[in-house]
Amino acid sequence: METRVNQRRLAERVKELSCLYAIARIAQTHDGDLPMFLQRVVEAIPQGWQFPEAAVVHVQLDDQEFGMSVNSDLAMRASLLVEKLVRGTITVAYRDARIAEEEPLFLPEEELLLDKIAADLSLIVERHERRERQALLEARMRSNDRLTVLAEITAGIAHELNTPLGNVLGYAELLKENETEPE
Repeated sequence: METRVNQRRLAERVKELSCLYAIARIAQTHDGDLPMFLQRVVEAIPQGWQFPEAAVVHVQLDDQEFGMSVNSDLAMRASLLVEKLVRGTITVAYRDARIAEEEPLFLPEEELLLDKIAADLSLIVERHERRERQALLEARMRSNDRLTVLAEITAGIAHELNTPLGNVLGYAELLKENETEPE
């Protein structure tokens, strides 16, 4: 009996680790599209739970939602803290409590798993937003550099035009002072 319990516990830990590895693989291969990344993570999360075929996952980040909406007391939730601000939640639920039969609906380790996933997602969102801000800043700097170069070119052209115009004006003034005949 105890061997079977230990095997079941081991199998659950393997599922949890597989879930974390799947999320890590998704994070390594995602191309910067945050909504697509979050959708793929939502699809990978159920494999780490005790009853993966019945698990429903919902991620809410700011005004975006991913996965199936969960209106159930049969759920566990964790907050998404991005730069120390709660920006959303991740929820794992079961549609039917009878699925557990004699087992507890949620294992204590699953709560730790959900907290770890929430922390990882928060960090990934933070990094994504930081990269976006960096790209915007670099674009602004490139634009400012272009404006600086344009200003230098314009100043050079103005100088090149002003020099001969100054000479023409100078000679025109001399002619005007020395010339008495109107023609």
